[in-house]
Amino acid sequence: MTNLVLLTTSFPRSEPGSEAAGSFVVDLSVSLGKFWHVTVVAPGTDDTVERWESLNVYRYKTPDKPLAEMRVVHPFDVVNIFRVLRAGQRATNHAIKDTNPEAIIALWALPCGLWAQIAAKKVRIPFIVWCLGSDIWSLGKIPIVKTVLKRVLSSADWVYADGYELAKEVTNMGGNNCEFLPSSRSLKLDKPLPPRSKTPFRLVYVGRWHPNKGTDILLEALSILSSDDWGLIERIDIYGGGVLRDVMEAQVDKLRSIQRPIFLHDYIDKSEAIAAIQRSDWVMIPSRIESIPVIFSDAMQCHRPIICTPVGDLPELCAREEVGVCVNDVSPSALADGIRQALHSNPRQYEKGIKSFKKIFDLDSVALHFRQILTNMN
Repeated sequence: MTNLVLLTTSFPRSEPGSEAAGSFVVDLSVSLGKFWHVTVVAPGTDDTVERWESLNVYRYKTPDKPLAEMRVVHPFDVVNIFRVLRAGQRATNHAIKDTNPEAIIALWALPCGLWAQIAAKKVRIPFIVWCLGSDIWSLGKIPIVKTVLKRVLSSADWVYADGYELAKEVTNMGGNNCEFLPSSRSLKLDKPLPPRSKTPFRLVYVGRWHPNKGTDILLEALSILSSDDWGLIERIDIYGGGVLRDVMEAQVDKLRSIQRPIFLHDYIDKSEAIAAIQRSDWVMIPSRIESIPVIFSDAMQCHRPIICTPVGDLPELCAREEVGVCVNDVSPSALADGIRQALHSNPRQYEKGIKSFKKIFDLDSVALHFRQILTNMN
């Protein structure tokens, strides 16, 4: 077996929420481990090397505040951004020197793609960049950063994105053909329990409490529902955390004050997420900005239909296969209408479409794809 280095800003560490954000990267690393010795470069509380299950993880020190929440208009954030950039490049160089890898995979385009570009050029090995929507829709709007992003994308040996529309945008931005690859977690469910076939239903949301994820839209939509609508709901569970915590807590308190069965919970790990989804009948995805969220594939693997807003690839996916209710607008009123539609339908009617997507979102197939392209290169 030869070596492979994977760079990421998403990987579990001790603080709440990090496991939920990075478990996809862990699962991908384990799948890649069937073909290579995988070394991961990931954020941590200090510059160190540790063992994570079957993986060696080279940690680079990052502040408590996530890189995605830092702003270049804030001087203190700018200082921290440069510290993270230096630490990540240093850890990347260290991992490559120690392991002499066959290739580098960067999750995601920035800053990991930049670290991969610099290191790969120095040691003359190929590097792969896998893009998220935030790479293009947020960082791609900052003039200087956009220039760096274009250079990374154009110089990569292979470029991927976790959404169909996103892949087209990445191709246009970098001039390098970008292919779709699905991001999903390995849930390993032998026999998923079916959802209920009739009311009262249980609904669930799992994810960050952030404007991009539309959790404020979700709470407003739930406040629109009538007493008759709530009579068809056994309970609603919302798991996560983030910058909208105060808003979420205030809205949930209002709903609970009028005896609505809604419950707010902190971040949960992958095994707890599986249990939460399987206890539910519908999975809610109320995003403002999205490509294909990991929770979509979680829902498919758990055989649960979705209620989603029409953003990113979600409308196309729902049109391709019947997997739930896609509302007609990103608004509380439209989402409330979608929830009502779900409450008056049978979740089990979407089983055929869900099974079809379950086959597509398979991590072992992704790992095999990487093996094939690197084997063909050699």
